[in-house]
Amino acid sequence: MGLKTGEDNDGLLQIEIKKVADKIEYTIKDNGIGRKAAGMIAQNKESSYGMQMSYDRIKLFNKEEKPSVEIIDLYKDGIAAGTEVKVLLNII
Repeated sequence: MGLKTGEDNDGLLQIEIKKVADKIEYTIKDNGIGRKAAGMIAQNKESSYGMQMSYDRIKLFNKEEKPSVEIIDLYKDGIAAGTEVKVLLNII
């Protein structure tokens, strides 16, 4: 995720935390350039390593095989308009 939106500095980061059944749902949303464009700019292995570490931590915390993470590419009129990430964590 990132806030790189261009030269007008109108980056937006929205974080929402709520209880859903027996879990806590974290939703993080930005209006950046999108994952595809960001990937073209910085083909950085450290970034993918960081994501893998986050997935591993969520799997370990939730005691699950597949991390409860959903990444959604946002579009407006067919143009990348940001990214939304939803993470579910067990309430302990």
